[in-house]
Amino acid sequence: GLVPPKDHRDTAKRPLKQFVDEYLQARRGLGRDEKYVLELGRKLLRLMGECGWSTLRDVTGHSFEAWRAGVRQSLSAKTLNEYHNAILGLCNWLEKRVGTNAMLSVGKVDTAGGSDFERHAFTSDELSRLIEVSGERGIVYRVAASTGIRRGELEQIQWRDVHIDEARPYITVRASIAKNNKLAHQPLPLSVAAELRQRRLVDGAPTDLVFKRLIPRMNRLRD
Repeated sequence: GLVPPKDHRDTAKRPLKQFVDEYLQARRGLGRDEKYVLELGRKLLRLMGECGWSTLRDVTGHSFEAWRAGVRQSLSAKTLNEYHNAILGLCNWLEKRVGTNAMLSVGKVDTAGGSDFERHAFTSDELSRLIEVSGERGIVYRVAASTGIRRGELEQIQWRDVHIDEARPYITVRASIAKNNKLAHQPLPLSVAAELRQRRLVDGAPTDLVFKRLIPRMNRLRD
């Protein structure tokens, strides 16, 4: 029942966005990968918006648990725990400045039962049907399925990375855009290489994005 020190009370009234920005900068200072930092920031900003958090004082375990219950059917247990880790990490980092950690009482989602979703690889027929109804975006799904290149990597593939005039076509995934930070060369089926040649502009620059405005947002991709 003791009143917190004045500096803790004042800190709790500051805009939460300021703390998020400072926290992300602190992660960068520790040498964290930029893609990790950006994803961490995206999760924290989503929680701020959907939980109604404007100041640090608004962050409560109850409001987080209410949000988690509301999205439970659309996000896997693993993803929900990633959001939990994001806000818990911020609160841990702030603990010396505010004196309390609102997330200490919140537990993680149990993942022992396996995934909440029944996942399976597309059959050839399912993939063909997806491509047929996807219009221009179909080429993205075809390349992803035939190479295994991740969505975030495809988003940054440039024409200089696409070697489709070779006898054995391939796409280079630069280390700077690869999730594992390693250079990779992914072979392309001849039929997919032919489709990419049709998309290539005569006056295009080597650094132009191959799939500009074609990469689906995550909600559309899940659908």
